[in-house]
Amino acid sequence: MSNTSSQSLSLTRLSLIIGVLGLLILVGGVGLNNFKDLQNLAELMRVLGGILFGIGVAGLVTARRQAIYGFSQSRQARFGSQAVILSLSFIGIVALLNYLGMRHPLRWDLTENKSFTLSAQTTRILKNLKEPVKVTAFYKVSNSMRQEMINLLESYRDQANGKLKVEFVDPERQPGIALRYGISTSDVIILERGTLRKTVTGTQEQDVTNALLGVSREKKPIVYFLQGHGEGDPEDFDPAKGLSGLKQALEGENYQVSKLYLQASGGKVPADASALVIAGPDKALTPPERQAVADYLAKRPGRVLLLLRPQVQTGLESVVAKYGVQVGNNLVIDAGRNIQNDVSAPAVTEYASHPITKDLLSTIAFFPLVRSVQLISPPPQVNGLELFKSSSDSWAESNLKANMLVKKDPQDTVGPLALAVALSIDITPEAKVGTANIQKSQARLVVFGNASFASNGFARLLGNGDLLLNSLAWLAEQEDLISIRAKDTRDTKLELTNQQNQMVFYVSVVGMPLLMLVLGTFVWWKRR
Repeated sequence: MSNTSSQSLSLTRLSLIIGVLGLLILVGGVGLNNFKDLQNLAELMRVLGGILFGIGVAGLVTARRQAIYGFSQSRQARFGSQAVILSLSFIGIVALLNYLGMRHPLRWDLTENKSFTLSAQTTRILKNLKEPVKVTAFYKVSNSMRQEMINLLESYRDQANGKLKVEFVDPERQPGIALRYGISTSDVIILERGTLRKTVTGTQEQDVTNALLGVSREKKPIVYFLQGHGEGDPEDFDPAKGLSGLKQALEGENYQVSKLYLQASGGKVPADASALVIAGPDKALTPPERQAVADYLAKRPGRVLLLLRPQVQTGLESVVAKYGVQVGNNLVIDAGRNIQNDVSAPAVTEYASHPITKDLLSTIAFFPLVRSVQLISPPPQVNGLELFKSSSDSWAESNLKANMLVKKDPQDTVGPLALAVALSIDITPEAKVGTANIQKSQARLVVFGNASFASNGFARLLGNGDLLLNSLAWLAEQEDLISIRAKDTRDTKLELTNQQNQMVFYVSVVGMPLLMLVLGTFVWWKRR
């Protein structure tokens, strides 16, 4: 054996040893990457293993250069090299796409209800977090819901600007952590900020977001609902007039809901009120009660959401008239844009530019039995806006007698007609007011010519609930809650009648195979 051959053999053996050693170190570094405490060592092993493996490959190429050159001149090598180049190109493209996907992830949510996209409200709350929040999810590894919750909570973490830490715990494999939190079961999520803690047992986005609100706020705004005049009751479950759904939604967004009887409160709105809701009185308020509402607006300053019904004079019409709000004694009929061909239920799809409606641009809201509410010549201290209007094919029906014939009369005002207004009122607050919550220089007032859209039966439909909750959020100065909220996941099954089932059976099981048989027979006949 020549000296050159001996050196080549020695270099080949050394290169193989170095290459195999480098490959083993590289694989070990990849394996250690799963251990958080060994991240630095894992990275060092990956770099060192890659270098040694590269040296080994380079040494092999150098040692076998003559054999490689001779083989490269053969016909087999040329075709083989083309196959190798194509394979390596394909692998390189796939690797590059995966790398770009990891560095710049993109997601497309093609579900009907955007089930894998966080709502605008959740995103705004996450981006406005001021202090870190820890989320601990107790889900067994074998639980089918675990991956779904991982996807959801990772979406939360990605939107929180580093303020949300997420950890998943299997209570069976890590019983110590479960014991520390007092968890004896699975399918529970704990949110913590400092000493505040909220427990979530639901699996929907709104469940997690409501808990996030609970731990991210120091105190709950209090919303009072005026009672005693036939108003909607926040504890009434009646679909037509009850407001229990609104109460539940408010409490989910970390409000406190209370009833208010002015006769029992000394004729004043409580000092801790963040907003006062007057939801569709059936009879007029007494003069002292009207004065109490007027004083709350003009002296405190206050925040009032006023929902009115047609053909009911509450006495508050004169209170809001001082600020340029004209409430019509009419019923808006809209033949151009309504719900289910009911001309007495106008629908709106276009909104003025206001914090209440800025996220509702593609949302439909509707108002069964609504009167006009317009802003006419407001005083200088009022900054007001008509939130939305009926269509140009509407009119204000002024003939409100029983069994009336709905038709456009010469005296009826033609549309578009405003159906709601929002006002900011600059005032001088009372001196020495006791709480910082009401030491403001600006009152807020929102007036709707309809109260039915807030009821249990209608608030959950289309955009009615978002419009209502956005109005209260603006009044209570909870601006980060003004948005479109997450919707519950719907089970969209396809229900078929017996005839439709039979049609699907005959088309798929009988018709398609028979068609293939006929086409095959025709092709055979033509080629025979």
